[in-house]
Amino acid sequence: MPSAEIAYLFRHALLRDAAYELQMPADRAKLHALAFHLIEQAFGGPAPSTPSLDTPDRPGFVSHSTDSVAAELADHVRLALAAGSADPELAEAYPRYLHRLAEYAGKTYQPAVAGAAWEQLAAATQGPARGEALRMAGSVQHRIGATARAEELFLQALEIQRLHGQRRLEGAVHQSLAMLYFETGRLSLVEPTLATAIDIFAELGHRRNRGICLGTLAVYCKHTGRIPESERYYAEALQLYRECGDEIGQGIVLGNLAVLYRHTGRIEQALEAYGQALEVTRRAGDRQGEGINLANLAVLHMESGRSAAAEELLAHALRIHRETGNGRAEGVAMAFLGGLLHDTSRSDEAERILHMALRVNREGGIRIDEAKTLAHLANLQLDTGRAAQARDTFQRALAILDQAASRHNAAGHVCDYALCLLALGEGATARELWRNNARLIEQAGDTVLLGQKTLRMRNACAAAGVPPFDG
Repeated sequence: MPSAEIAYLFRHALLRDAAYELQMPADRAKLHALAFHLIEQAFGGPAPSTPSLDTPDRPGFVSHSTDSVAAELADHVRLALAAGSADPELAEAYPRYLHRLAEYAGKTYQPAVAGAAWEQLAAATQGPARGEALRMAGSVQHRIGATARAEELFLQALEIQRLHGQRRLEGAVHQSLAMLYFETGRLSLVEPTLATAIDIFAELGHRRNRGICLGTLAVYCKHTGRIPESERYYAEALQLYRECGDEIGQGIVLGNLAVLYRHTGRIEQALEAYGQALEVTRRAGDRQGEGINLANLAVLHMESGRSAAAEELLAHALRIHRETGNGRAEGVAMAFLGGLLHDTSRSDEAERILHMALRVNREGGIRIDEAKTLAHLANLQLDTGRAAQARDTFQRALAILDQAASRHNAAGHVCDYALCLLALGEGATARELWRNNARLIEQAGDTVLLGQKTLRMRNACAAAGVPPFDG
């Protein structure tokens, strides 16, 4: 039987809704318009208009005091217009606050809110701006692992930009699609899609966008084991960013180049590239980029046996991620820290940190990051004698990666899962699984990761009293 308090709340809500519906549409429109103006004034007055999404070289988003209530403002305007208001000021305010909501939610790590706002903005606009809003909505869906929905939105955006002859924005959609194809394992589509985008941007003289595409192509070539080509594309992208004075872009390329050097065992070059990346991100005031590079540099120190230096760098990176509100990067860095604590025999603390990282991953809806953290946790469970629990955790991680069709992220984790199966007595299945996925890592040219997985496998085989899987 419901409590008196619950019954009261239920009846109160019914009365409120009934009272609202008794208002004439014109009166409801006036009430929502009044609420809109009162909230707007209470939070510093009207926010400035944002440039249309199809504006060439659109400037970056500038925050305003109304951003924290942009959802309420947009909703009051929507309801006023739905109730029949013909106020042109309200009609103009609706897309403005939807745009601000989408940008603000993206910056404050609220992907579900951001994605919905971009789609609502697309429905409220026309032409190329609508297409760009759809692309932005697709990018959010891609980031959280909803790849099928992301592709649907990207293809809608592509159709609109082609229809309107917007070559620059068409190129941006091809660029987004190429990254989606890469993440979902459709590698035969990546290079031609990027080539189309690069040709468009070369035709238009857009050096920055060409740089972004070349950087993406470099990542793809690295993944497919074409290391010299990857380095060449990174060099070309870096030169284009330098020519157009984009220091944030330079920092991204230098950081990615450092990862390539690390994965191919060139530690001194990796250290130099990380140093350059940190120098340029700090000069550009790119705190988020600085935090990401610090965390990646920490991984290099971890792999080189410099655990104390790695822990200090991760602490610094986490401070920056929290200061800048970069929740996704915070979750990734926490997972790195959990791995470090595990490697340095602090298993209880590692497990606590990994569970904290999982909460951050889930709060942001970033399924791929959640899968990687689960794989860290599964390895810890395996190494602390909980193989059956580890198997369940590995399966949860791999199911997420399979659902997101993120095959290129899975090979290393599947090698670890194979060792879990070995511990559970499934040696034949473990051997085949490990060999198949080690081959994928080898094909990608990631010699460091292959070395790590091989060493771990040989130790596990020796403990189980079976021949090594690579023998």
